[in-house]
Amino acid sequence: MYSFRRKIVILTVAAVALSMVAADYGLTARKAARFFDNREWASASAMYELMLNEKPSEVETYALAIVAAYENADTLKAMNLFERAQANFIPFDSVLTATRRTSFAVGEPRLYEDFLLRVRQANPSIERPINGYLLKYYLFRHDGENIMKYAEIMSVGAPNAQEYVKAFNEGLRLTGRTDEMKFIAGDSGEMPESFDELVNIGVTAMVLAEADSTGETRRFALKALTAANKIKTTPKLREYITNLSEK
Repeated sequence: MYSFRRKIVILTVAAVALSMVAADYGLTARKAARFFDNREWASASAMYELMLNEKPSEVETYALAIVAAYENADTLKAMNLFERAQANFIPFDSVLTATRRTSFAVGEPRLYEDFLLRVRQANPSIERPINGYLLKYYLFRHDGENIMKYAEIMSVGAPNAQEYVKAFNEGLRLTGRTDEMKFIAGDSGEMPESFDELVNIGVTAMVLAEADSTGETRRFALKALTAANKIKTTPKLREYITNLSEK
């Protein structure tokens, strides 16, 4: 009987302790939210540190802490928080997505951009997916020059480069260079009638075909150059057509 009562007492004490911990965490979370909303970044950062000590696998807390650290001009802490999240087996894309959402919510999208650049520099093994996030960010921001830069980066070695060609074209449109837009295979069944236009899109498609494993871009290049060759035959065109036909 004594042993049974002793177990009951231990379980009761444990339950009370757990409820107190939960209550303390909830209080800390409310304080953190208040500090964050009032843009008291140092205080918010301190509260998030307490929360992560208690629950180190909460991705949203990491995002809030990263933004608070940035707003407090502490980029080193922001990077340490990213590494801490990784150490607690939180997928990096979850941290990035949550940080994007939080930084946009406080009206600081540039913070997210800087965070991506720093994460990429510190983590070469995830450089390609980070570049993908940067491309999406620049598309959202309508930043033509950076859209073209990252579309070209992402198209290298891509199994299907057409989505990046579309992004590149968007960058050209935003910068007022629509005359340089590249043809995307499958966008239209119509062929231009001008010899120069046919050669231009044919050669462009021929270059892009190297990154298109489907063969669709190569087939379009062959079609365009063959049409150009019917208008005016040149040795270079015949060479291009022969090379494309043999692949």
